[in-house]
Amino acid sequence: MKKFLFYTFLILSIYGTISFPLQILDLYVSLKYETNGADDCISGITGYDLCKMLLIAKILSVFCFVLFWLLLIFKNKILGKQPAQKNIFQKIKELFSSRKNHFDRKNYPQANWTKEQLFEYNLIQNQMTEPEEEYTNKKTTRFQDFIIDETLNEFDLQKLASLNGIKLQIRKGWYTLLKNYIIELDKLGWNRRVGCIKEKYAKLAFGFGDAIFENSEPLSELEEKFEQASTVTCETCGKMGKQRYDSSWDYVACREHYFTGHCYISSNEKIFTIREKIHSWEEVAKIEIELGYSDKPRMIIFVFKDDSREYLLVGSFGFGKFIEDSPKDIWEKSNNINFSDYYKNPEFCKVCGFESFYNYECEICEYKGREYYIGIGLYDNKLSEEQELEDIKEEQILWYKDGAEIIYKNQKTYKLNPNYQKLFSEKEYKDYIIGDEEDDYNLEEIYEFCNRNKLNLKL
Repeated sequence: MKKFLFYTFLILSIYGTISFPLQILDLYVSLKYETNGADDCISGITGYDLCKMLLIAKILSVFCFVLFWLLLIFKNKILGKQPAQKNIFQKIKELFSSRKNHFDRKNYPQANWTKEQLFEYNLIQNQMTEPEEEYTNKKTTRFQDFIIDETLNEFDLQKLASLNGIKLQIRKGWYTLLKNYIIELDKLGWNRRVGCIKEKYAKLAFGFGDAIFENSEPLSELEEKFEQASTVTCETCGKMGKQRYDSSWDYVACREHYFTGHCYISSNEKIFTIREKIHSWEEVAKIEIELGYSDKPRMIIFVFKDDSREYLLVGSFGFGKFIEDSPKDIWEKSNNINFSDYYKNPEFCKVCGFESFYNYECEICEYKGREYYIGIGLYDNKLSEEQELEDIKEEQILWYKDGAEIIYKNQKTYKLNPNYQKLFSEKEYKDYIIGDEEDDYNLEEIYEFCNRNKLNLKL
């Protein structure tokens, strides 16, 4: 209340300081032209006593002027001491300095440390999280003394990273791969220095940094072999996998973990589920459909009444069924009211056999029909019936090689065609796999290399 009254009087004093002098000037003009002489104070037009009004205006003008300065002088006594106000330049300077201070040694100690300091820090952190289980390098305190042999386990690998002042940034499926890699490096006289161990672009990235080798000649070939092996090793379980792309991220997964790693979605007339979050259709205020390549829908954005949002990539596992089972009138809230029409009457896929073939694209095996490629301008004409069968046969072989049996065992969303049949023989399957080439290198050679290094990849 005190603050309100203070600023009210301050505004009135400013107004009076400006308006009353103008009123005084106006009264002097009236005295000159509206009276009968110099001694006359009565206005011939309004009948008011102009001399009396002039006196009041002068008193109020002086009062407002004095009040204004008194309020400014005694502001702190009236309101109490206020923190100093910062101008825009001070605020910008503080913003940048706070960003800088976020990474200083006080707030983020590792930011500017040397490798020796990082080593000490990570060593202490490693000791704080030291597992109770025994492992080969449990008592090792220097990277130079790190023991490399067949007994290495995941704790040893984490210790190697810690001794080098880095983090182990790979998943457990690649631990065996990494173990065999460093055993091979040890044979080259490696000094145990490493700059990074991580997954990058769905490949194992081993940064040598300050590493020194007694024999570095075979290094490039060894690096290439293990990098290629990582592209067919599931990051989760270590079994045979392939490079996948999901939600703008490249990674390596077997069919099982690719299947289980997908965003789970479902819908009915009342509710829908995305990433295990349940929403009511009544909560949706509007739906935005974002277009991608060739103006095809790429993403759906559900905007709720509380302004929160949920994102769903077009083509996610179960997407067509999700649209098909959703309320028909809900898409009237979207910027493309005919969107759901594209997901009516799905067909049985000729490759995997599931009723999941929407718009010439299968949501289970990800097979794209010839019409899909014609639609985006890649091809001009359809295949003959014989060519189409050969194309489907090849896709079926790749589908089964990629772990189709996992999907047939666990997939409950889509109906399987009762008349589905494989178009290839066992001999054709084996001949195709052995001769298969991917990314310009022979998979058989990689499998042989992985088996030799005790990985889980087999033909």
